[in-house]
Amino acid sequence: MDDSEVVTEAVISVPLGTILLTTQSLSWSGPVGEQAPGVGVYLYDAPEEEVLGGIDPLLFPGEGSVDLSKFAPTSVEAGQLLVYTFTVANPGDVGLSGLTLRDRVPNGVQLVSATGGGALDGNVVYWSLGFLAPRETRTEQMTVVVTADAGELVRNDFYWVENSATLLVRGPNITTIVDEPRIERLPIPIVEAPAMIVLMLVLILIGGVHLRQRLACNKPATVLGHR
Repeated sequence: MDDSEVVTEAVISVPLGTILLTTQSLSWSGPVGEQAPGVGVYLYDAPEEEVLGGIDPLLFPGEGSVDLSKFAPTSVEAGQLLVYTFTVANPGDVGLSGLTLRDRVPNGVQLVSATGGGALDGNVVYWSLGFLAPRETRTEQMTVVVTADAGELVRNDFYWVENSATLLVRGPNITTIVDEPRIERLPIPIVEAPAMIVLMLVLILIGGVHLRQRLACNKPATVLGHR
């Protein structure tokens, strides 16, 4: 929801070791067939405004609803491609029109491509889904390249489906951990002296990572070269 649609807003302080119960309520009425507004309650980290959790917006009972989910790997290496898969479903008996799926590109990645005519508007990728028939499901994907450093998190926590700029449902947070680039060692064959042993190291260096390659050996050896 944008700022004009905020119903209530409050700063809540909960002391350590205590439990606080809060209630949010509102009323709405409209003509039959008009899409009911989405309602959700969110918690933000003040003053950083980072989303900590919340209840996804739900439509009022009796109106159409949309299910939204997203899948992504839980870990990825720096410089690798990361694919987000979105699933939008209409579980109801009434068709929904004018639907748009939006996802804010998270920090630590750069957009590479989007399926189904997905386009970039600022830092938000959007898909014009249009009409979704009863019990119809649509799947879209967004591919990004990871620019975050190893050990950092890529949090994709702001994606939603709207109808004529009215928020229908917002998806849960998806977090991916950026791993260190891998260094793999191939098995060393067992040979009899004085045969030559060739030690092969395979460095899997992902784009965007700059490393100094150094070979060390605890026995007298000759460096055969690298490529």
